[in-house]
Amino acid sequence: GYAKFSLESPKANAGINMQVRSDHGLVSTGNGCDAQFYWAQINYETGEASFTKELYHDEVTVVRSSKIVTDIDEFSSGLPIDEWVGVKFVAFTTGGLNVRLELWLDTSGGNNQWRRVASHKDRPGQWNTTKPVPSQCIQNEGDTILGPNRYCALFNVGRDESTQGKCKYCRI
Repeated sequence: GYAKFSLESPKANAGINMQVRSDHGLVSTGNGCDAQFYWAQINYETGEASFTKELYHDEVTVVRSSKIVTDIDEFSSGLPIDEWVGVKFVAFTTGGLNVRLELWLDTSGGNNQWRRVASHKDRPGQWNTTKPVPSQCIQNEGDTILGPNRYCALFNVGRDESTQGKCKYCRI
């Protein structure tokens, strides 16, 4: 899809955010073991792309990996204001238990000129969470997230309700 900001959004994690292979919508059920996902973000202030893996999330505790960060040259001063940016986040399983993550951009104003700006291969035991996953969960700190889950999302995190994040041509 395409996303843009209409107002400045100085919140630390503001930006274009995408989640795949997610059961994050189950946080409210109280079983944080089900709320796992891969997350891609383009940070509003820095213009950096990042990938994160979350393996546990309840009302109080979040267990996620460190971010894998990549600079995006044309966004070195942050995301542009009032310009549509095409974003695609792809996760696919390769070689058994490995998962490849890719972030694609179209900065041509909607002319379908996509290019890959970031990628990462998640391998079992090599991209661990920064704290232990609770023992009641079946997944461990370095597990990959395999197969489809219930949710995926494209969303804006902004400063407050006055921040205008817009999306168009979204396909999930």
